[in-house]
Amino acid sequence: MSGNPRKVIDRARLNERQLSLLKRVAEGDDLSGDESLGDRASAYALSNRGLIKTSKRGGVFTAAITGPGRARIASEQAAAEAQQPRRSVGSGAPSASKRRAPDATVEIANARAAQAKELMAKLSVQSTFRVVQPTEDELATWRKVVDFAKRNGFVPEGKRLEKNITSRKDLAIMLLDGAHPNTKPATPSAGMPTVRVPETLRACHPVVAKLRDDERRLLMPKLQRRRCLLILQAVAAEAQRRGHRVKDEPVATDRRACTTATASALVTAPSEWRSTGMGSRCVSLR
Repeated sequence: MSGNPRKVIDRARLNERQLSLLKRVAEGDDLSGDESLGDRASAYALSNRGLIKTSKRGGVFTAAITGPGRARIASEQAAAEAQQPRRSVGSGAPSASKRRAPDATVEIANARAAQAKELMAKLSVQSTFRVVQPTEDELATWRKVVDFAKRNGFVPEGKRLEKNITSRKDLAIMLLDGAHPNTKPATPSAGMPTVRVPETLRACHPVVAKLRDDERRLLMPKLQRRRCLLILQAVAAEAQRRGHRVKDEPVATDRRACTTATASALVTAPSEWRSTGMGSRCVSLR
């Protein structure tokens, strides 16, 4: 047989970028931030292999690790360890489990720890830290610092770190109260009643129907708007069941004012719940 042999590419193996991204998702990064836009192609490649699940529900891209994904990380680590040279038993050489990490690895970890400590010190004074129009390399470095802080106990109890890109292309790193909205609670809160969200808007409350039919209010993508209306219907029905009155609140006719009005959710009073529209993320009841 003549000619050069064709190079065989093992498509079952993950490249370094894909494996790094898979580990990030396994550690809790849902890739929803603007700084993860460049990772979407690799995320879809991992999703096609069943290693992660991706979703664009409500217009927001998110990724979550799967069982096969965790198994793949374990197998990749085992394969990497198997490729390391073994020393004969009794040679006096330390075992792999006791072998000291390479100096370069230790230096990187120490640098990350120092950067994470400095970041948290700044956030303890001011809850938002901004990096003005960072380069791609700077963005990657700050992402690693934030991830290091999250994984190694630098974030205070009851707080969370979030990062996003502003309209000016600045990187904003924020120290916020509470768990991330996407974090699933281990168990439902004791004593908290569950309100079932309906699947349709048939025979909905008049206030919800009025919101539904007014295109100037709840200005957002179609799927998010429908989800908001369903949640409002669930809240309105539960409010009536508890003996409250639910009524509409007039809004300004100016389009910009209407957009502003949709930001508030529900205003509660001892005897009535009033609706003035709702944002796209959550319902707040007090």
